Amino acid sequence: MPPSFRCLTTGLAFLLLGNTPPAAAAPPSRTVPLTPDAWTATDSIRFVSHLGRPALYIDRGVALAREAAMENGVLELDVAATEATNFLGVAFRAASRRFSNVVFLRPGASGTEEAVQYGPAFNSVGVAWQVYHGEGANAVAELPRDRWIHVRLELDGPIARLFLDRAAAPTLVVPRVVASGGAGLGVWAGAFGQGAYFSNIRYTAAPASHAASPEPTSPPGTIQHWEISSPVEAAQFTPEKLPDLGGLTWEPVRVEPQGFVLLNRYREAPVGGVPRDSTGAVMVD
Repeated sequence: MPPSFRCLTTGLAFLLLGNTPPAAAAPPSRTVPLTPDAWTATDSIRFVSHLGRPALYIDRGVALAREAAMENGVLELDVAATEATNFLGVAFRAASRRFSNVVFLRPGASGTEEAVQYGPAFNSVGVAWQVYHGEGANAVAELPRDRWIHVRLELDGPIARLFLDRAAAPTLVVPRVVASGGAGLGVWAGAFGQGAYFSNIRYTAAPASHAASPEPTSPPGTIQHWEISSPVEAAQFTPEKLPDLGGLTWEPVRVEPQGFVLLNRYREAPVGGVPRDSTGAVMVD
C-alpha cells in the first residue's frame, strides 16, 4: 500500500474521533438539608437524632422542602416507623402543602395489599384512597418498625415506580399519576398524629422518557360535564326540607380520565384535614 494512502487513512480516523460528541453529564443529585429554614409544613415538625442519625420528625400532615422542585427524576430517602406509626410516606408533584400526590406506607397492614398505597391529596392532607384503590394504587410489602427503610420513587412522565429497601423490582407501579400542577417534594404522615421519621432525603431531576399516554376512554354513557355548587352546611338539611338553593353559585368542573369527578380538586375535605389554626411552625429540640 503506498505511504500516502496510509497517511490519509490515519488522518480520517483522527478526524472522526475528534468529532465524537462528549457523553452527557449525569444530572446532579441534591440533598435536602434537615434544618428548619429548609422546610415548610402544615403542622409542627422537629429535627432530632433517631436510630443513630439526623432525622426530620413529623407528627401529622405534610412538610415540603422549600427549594426542592422535581417533576421527573428520582427521590430517595430513608423512613422509620415507631410502634405508634400508622401512616408515613412521601409527597411529590406538590403545588402546595395541601395539594400533592402521595405514596404512603402502612406498617399496621404489613404483609397485606394495604401495606403500600397511592393517591392524590387535594385540598387536604388526607389521601383519596377510596377512589384510587386496587391495581396500580396498592401493593404488598413487609414493613418493619423501628428501623430505617430505604425508599426510592422514580417519576417518569405519567408513571411512578416505588422501590423499597433497594429492591431491584418496584413494589408499586402507578400507571397514571393524577395531574396536580406542581413539582414540590416532601414527606407525609397522615392527619391523625401517629408520627414518623425521615432521613437522607435527596433527589435527582431528569427528563421524562415516557410521553403522556392517551387518556383512557370513559365507558359509554359517562356524563362528561358537571357543575358543582358552593358548599352547603349539613346543618341546613332536615328530613322534611331542602336548604334554600337560590343563593348557591355553580362552577363547571371536568371529569378525571376515568370518568368521575374528584370533588377534592375543588372543595376542601370536611374531615381528615389539618386544623385551620395550624401555623406550619417548625419546632426545634
